[in-house]
Amino acid sequence: MTPSGPAAEATAGHPAGPGPAVSFDAVVSGDRLRFARAPRTRVSFPGTGTRESVSRTARTNLPLRVAPGQDYREVTVEYHLASRLTGASDTGRAPDDDSPAE
Repeated sequence: MTPSGPAAEATAGHPAGPGPAVSFDAVVSGDRLRFARAPRTRVSFPGTGTRESVSRTARTNLPLRVAPGQDYREVTVEYHLASRLTGASDTGRAPDDDSPAE
């Protein structure tokens, strides 16, 4: 039997709880990758309203901190992002409010 519902979604990397969610998955791969300088990355979730968010990356043949000028071969990066509104925004609208915007 396959689990379903909020607990299964949380396990699969989605925020737990009812309501709509946005999910984005990407896979990038390359034969050779070299950085001229170490990248600076950041994930943020701007906007209004409270939310639950999940962001994770899985790397193959690419360390968490890369060395500038080093060749990395047969690289794969898998990225997952999911977010869901859990409370009203500054306008007071609930996340499940289907009425048209004013």
